[in-house]
Amino acid sequence: MTGQAGYVYVLLTGYTDKTGVPLVKIGCTSRTPDHRNREISRGGPVGTTVVGAVTTRNMVALERKAHQAFLRVRFIGDGGTEYFVANPDEVLAWLRAETPRFEIESARNSAWREYVESPPWKAKSGVWLTGFTTFMVFWGGGSFWLLGQHVLWMLLVMPVIAGVVGLGVWFCLKSLFLYNVEAELKAMRSTLEEKYNLPPDILLSGPTAGYKHRG
Repeated sequence: MTGQAGYVYVLLTGYTDKTGVPLVKIGCTSRTPDHRNREISRGGPVGTTVVGAVTTRNMVALERKAHQAFLRVRFIGDGGTEYFVANPDEVLAWLRAETPRFEIESARNSAWREYVESPPWKAKSGVWLTGFTTFMVFWGGGSFWLLGQHVLWMLLVMPVIAGVVGLGVWFCLKSLFLYNVEAELKAMRSTLEEKYNLPPDILLSGPTAGYKHRG
């Protein structure tokens, strides 16, 4: 599911810790940081100032990632309000550096979800799964039967027999159901890369936790 687009902002509060380091608030909003700041400041004991913000296609996920990154300096105030004992400029710098990588991860993961839900991918995955299942059934069943018959030397040959049968089943199904499927998947990759503004050399090989754009 694609997240909601919006801002992740950094607010400087009038609070500090015992050493004088300010408490900052990291939040997200689908409106504007200034509008959100007015809501937070209205009626509060101490006003807040907008240090800066970044835009993102998935504001909740990026906010959560920022909270995790600064977890070691988290401070829970009265009423359960969450702050962070940190230099606000450093927090904003982290957001600005992280956002491009986060955006391409989010886009690529969204494209991957569409990719694996497509009929060509499901058909290809089904053929591979059927071939593997056939191999496992022949290998397991044949091995147990040979053990029962005490034909132990045939256990060495059984994987080869099962592999040939599984490969034969896979090849027959591939010929019947996967005609031109590679061309369809290649076209789909191109379409998804264009839709999500992804670099054309990125292959949809799976979810991208920890992925770094090759610039």
